[in-house]
Amino acid sequence: MTALYPEKEFISGEQVLLLGRKYRLKINEVQGENSKEPYVAGKRVIISIGRQLNQEVKKGIIRNALVKWYSAQITEIIVQRINRYGKQLGITLPSVIIKEQKKRWGSCSSKGILRFNWRIAMAPISIIDYIVVHELSHLKIKNHSPDFWKLVSMSLPDYQERRKWLKSNTPLLKL
Repeated sequence: MTALYPEKEFISGEQVLLLGRKYRLKINEVQGENSKEPYVAGKRVIISIGRQLNQEVKKGIIRNALVKWYSAQITEIIVQRINRYGKQLGITLPSVIIKEQKKRWGSCSSKGILRFNWRIAMAPISIIDYIVVHELSHLKIKNHSPDFWKLVSMSLPDYQERRKWLKSNTPLLKL
């Protein structure tokens, strides 16, 4: 990453995002090796981790704990958003998979399975809505034709601003 978006060190005081809101990471070092699942307390995301572990091991464990936590957070939100926008688009709940994707926010398979990148949990809900509507629309129209964008705009008339925000702010949505 560039100096503007430095690589995460996974230390206390570092900023993380959840649904577009800024939180400070708080690392509690405890006896034992097992880390506890991250949780939000006020404006902090708190993670407990074994104090005897070396720094590189801690970084990996903290990153993995955050990925798992973000995945759980976004799964629930995506199902809610699919239910909401699926009704508008006349689509029943499709199969959904949350995974790490290097270059995509979401995708729609030929079998109608929607895949979403866990990193979208960092984005504001309006951006999550854009990604969900985009992929739901692919269940009806498999390409990016004018008809596809017309379908997207039926649910999100301002989709172009949301799309622009996503392109401009992609570096923020990384661990």
